[in-house]
Amino acid sequence: MARELEEKNKALVLRAFDTLFNRRDYAAAERFWSPQYIQHSAHIAPGREGLFDLIRSLPPTLKYEAGTIVSDGAFVMVHGRFSGFGAPVNWIAADILRIENGLLVEHWDVIQDEATEEQSKSGAPMFPLGPSPKSIDKLFNINVRGTLFTVQMALPFLRDGGSIILNGSVASVKGTASFGVYAAKAAIRSFVRTWTTDLKDRPIRSNVISPGPINTPLENRQSTDVIARIVSTIAMGGMGEPEECSGHVHLHINKRVIGIRASRCRTGGTNTRSNATALLVYGDAQRGNTLPVIFCRGW
Repeated sequence: MARELEEKNKALVLRAFDTLFNRRDYAAAERFWSPQYIQHSAHIAPGREGLFDLIRSLPPTLKYEAGTIVSDGAFVMVHGRFSGFGAPVNWIAADILRIENGLLVEHWDVIQDEATEEQSKSGAPMFPLGPSPKSIDKLFNINVRGTLFTVQMALPFLRDGGSIILNGSVASVKGTASFGVYAAKAAIRSFVRTWTTDLKDRPIRSNVISPGPINTPLENRQSTDVIARIVSTIAMGGMGEPEECSGHVHLHINKRVIGIRASRCRTGGTNTRSNATALLVYGDAQRGNTLPVIFCRGW
């Protein structure tokens, strides 16, 4: 029941904002805002009329775009962008509203001027909350381009009969929501198929392991709710362990399993040597890692 009410409250806020800010339908907007509306914003005069008068004073080019929206009991917070209101830059706002009996009764906000990726110290866009050209380039550079050229540069140091093991992800095959760009790791599955043919004369084996959610300190930084949602998607009812991944790597390094080539294995101290038997390439832009290369001793 509480979850259903929170979803209704989020929908109410989105309809209210679109009605007032984009459609400029003040009569319809009165059905969303309480006559006793309490306003805490430094930019807006008191009450419902203070808000409506401000919107009336703005040019018709005003546009509101909603981004992430969350709800907790009677409170809703929405992250959005205001543009076309006559200022030199757009505003990015976090609006917090209290809802009572189906009406917006109280409001707080936090507002920032929108900065571009180049202006931002973080290097990330303020809005929308999603991939930008810069972030996509970074992800492809690490997961695809970096993997390709790392293997290319390392091949002269790899012993004939050795093994290349790439780190993939189940995101490349599961169709997980919001992981569309990260699923570019599917490209490395194509790499191992091609390299199996290209390197057959040496003969060097190429395989990829594709972990699902793994129980690591990084994953455990997530909230308990997020972890519970992750676990709910796993048939075995729990996250994988690092030892499971290392076991598969151990299998592919072993020179006695020469029959395993171009495979994708789903799973949940190193030394650099000029006569290495295995190359493990790991690139993970999703978690901000660089692209380390591990040369493993043969046995």
